[in-house]
Amino acid sequence: MLGKAFVELHTRVDEWLVLEIIAQGNHFTTKLNGIQTVDCEDRDNRFQTGHLALQVLNSQTVVQFRKIEIKELPTSSSP
Repeated sequence: MLGKAFVELHTRVDEWLVLEIIAQGNHFTTKLNGIQTVDCEDRDNRFQTGHLALQVLNSQTVVQFRKIEIKELPTSSSP
């Protein structure tokens, strides 16, 4: 597991949220309703290619996904 900074957000039952995962090289950022909740980096470059997994840590948590969209980020002119 990659090291991460995590912010806990409390939500209401039956509340739809927007989850955004941004993967740029070895840097991953997660936003929930526009609020950054996770920021981590694979400093050892252990994962050159791989998978993103959506999971919960509590077996009592129920999560439903209404729409999943995967798109390539626009090319950035900064390094």
